[in-house]
Amino acid sequence: MSTTPNPYAAPQASAEALPEPFTRNRWVGVVLGLLAPLVTLQRGDHIAVSKRAYGWTNPLTGERLVRFAPPARGDVAVFRYPVDRDLSYVMRVVGLPGDTVRYAGKRLSINGVELPVQEEGPVAQQNAFGGTDALVRYRETLGKMTHAILLDPSVPPYRSGALRDFPGRERCRFDDGIACNVPAEHYFVMGDNRDNSDDSRYWGFVPEEDFIGRVFLVWYSRDPERAGARVE
Repeated sequence: MSTTPNPYAAPQASAEALPEPFTRNRWVGVVLGLLAPLVTLQRGDHIAVSKRAYGWTNPLTGERLVRFAPPARGDVAVFRYPVDRDLSYVMRVVGLPGDTVRYAGKRLSINGVELPVQEEGPVAQQNAFGGTDALVRYRETLGKMTHAILLDPSVPPYRSGALRDFPGRERCRFDDGIACNVPAEHYFVMGDNRDNSDDSRYWGFVPEEDFIGRVFLVWYSRDPERAGARVE
């Protein structure tokens, strides 16, 4: 695992999880990274993940042996990072197979329907360079759930210089925003800290077989008030 921090990287879930005999259907890890783009999770959170949420996989090959249910819209999920599958990343599932996901004007739309948001107020957050970003916190409604997001009014909806080539990029359009049609058996994921997240906007779609499990609990945190919190 690289020790050089990427200021816009996704939060990584530690690879030093407990061995399979001790965790059985649970995967545990710690959220790493200098700047975690998920508002739901914070640096230093120790998370519990249901490995049986999506099915059973071969621990040696990663092949999905039994499929229980596909990832659902709004899940906070652990998956293999498509750019380096030796890393496990944590993000929210936004787009499902066949969806058209558009992000423009700092608003997220799914299949032409813009998601409702409600402003909650300004937030000052330390950035990866030691400074402070003036962000705005919102509540976004994604399907049946409502969750927090952070937006930086001073930056565009995506950074064109950070775009990579990725499988299926021809399914995306980049203009004043980004619009992608999600291919079959793939998903579009985003960080809740939208403007400090290196996510599907930049490196594409996550194959269903690469999902490890769904995060459901912060079982320990540097902030004692977060310990035991459910992740939604």
